[in-house]
Amino acid sequence: MDAVIVGKFVGAKALAAVGATGTIMFLILGFLMGVTAGFTVLTAQKFGAGRLDEMRQTVGNAGVLSGIVSILITAVSLLFMKKLLVLMNTPKDIYEDAYAYIMIICGGIFAQALYNILASILRALGNSRTPLYFLIFSALLNVVLDLVFIIVFHMGFQERHGRL
Repeated sequence: MDAVIVGKFVGAKALAAVGATGTIMFLILGFLMGVTAGFTVLTAQKFGAGRLDEMRQTVGNAGVLSGIVSILITAVSLLFMKKLLVLMNTPKDIYEDAYAYIMIICGGIFAQALYNILASILRALGNSRTPLYFLIFSALLNVVLDLVFIIVFHMGFQERHGRL
């Protein structure tokens, strides 16, 4: 939805900037999804075996490990994102917008990891509805906030108004 909204309300260069970061975003968020889902395999096994004390311990460990991973990924992203965009041959005319956009995404790594670990734990315990409802709510909130920040606060209007 970000690309659709940016393309419609901001312009071609901003859309290209969002598109230029798609692979990086997929890499980071996909890695987080895999790691957090992997952390909860033991949770599902312990829950299924009825060993609730051990299950609670695996949930705690998954939470701590998810926090550590999200801090590390955020730090690495903040330190090396400019270099990565250069290595990916990001065009100079969209480089600044691409960097600004991916930094916003990187700023939300901890929140994404938190959602993923909580959703994975709930799924491991047999509750797949709550994560689905929260995901639907989050998607709708993303659209609303995209529109508010772009239309009301004029964020991303560098192409038309000479500012970001």
